Amino acid sequence: MRATRLGYRRRAAFFAAAAFIIGVGFAAPAGAQTAGFVMEPGTNRYGGDYASRVAASPAECAALCRAQERCQAFSYVQPNNGQGPQGICWLKSSIPQARPHPCCVSGVKSDEFDLPDGPGVSEEP
Repeated sequence: MRATRLGYRRRAAFFAAAAFIIGVGFAAPAGAQTAGFVMEPGTNRYGGDYASRVAASPAECAALCRAQERCQAFSYVQPNNGQGPQGICWLKSSIPQARPHPCCVSGVKSDEFDLPDGPGVSEEP
């Protein structure tokens, strides 16, 4: 019986680790989908909204913002976080102050201000 519990624990730990790795990959998409943005997981930028749209992911929200010259930043509210069962993308005409909040992923166009080099900074080629 002890061997069975140990096997179960190992399998559970493996699946938990795999779920975490996969979740991290989706929480803050990188690469071409978010090129030109500094992505801010766990951050909401309150204010400066000029439009909102249903969006499936932070990457889709970044694409909506990228397509509009007026858009300087966005906040993506993840599904089931107080704004309904779908993700909502809030497009910003300014860059409001960043505030920590687990509901959201925000992004700021990287050409809007001088950014430090480092993780999370992606530039268009």
